Amino acid sequence: KQGLEGHDTSIDGDEVGKEFFENIINIRPLDIIKEIDIPVRIVHGSEDVDVLPINGWFYNHYAKNSKLHYVEWAGHTYDNVEYQKELFETSIEYLEDMRKE
Repeated sequence: KQGLEGHDTSIDGDEVGKEFFENIINIRPLDIIKEIDIPVRIVHGSEDVDVLPINGWFYNHYAKNSKLHYVEWAGHTYDNVEYQKELFETSIEYLEDMRKE
């Protein structure tokens, strides 16, 4: 509520300035991702409640050259060693694939 009223606030321990709330309405990520001409790789937790998994699907759908991988049962912070391992392994795999392209 504070951020929406124009005040700096804390979201889960992260300080967020009022500028974030003033500018967020103008950010159109799907419009931006449609224009990206480089490979896009998305790793998303299937149980993320902060950035819902459908967002990863939309990014993957609209990007020209993309791949999407869901880490099953992982939330927004990948708070389990196995989730983190899968996140890192998938990220490395994506980087290696992109280097070949």
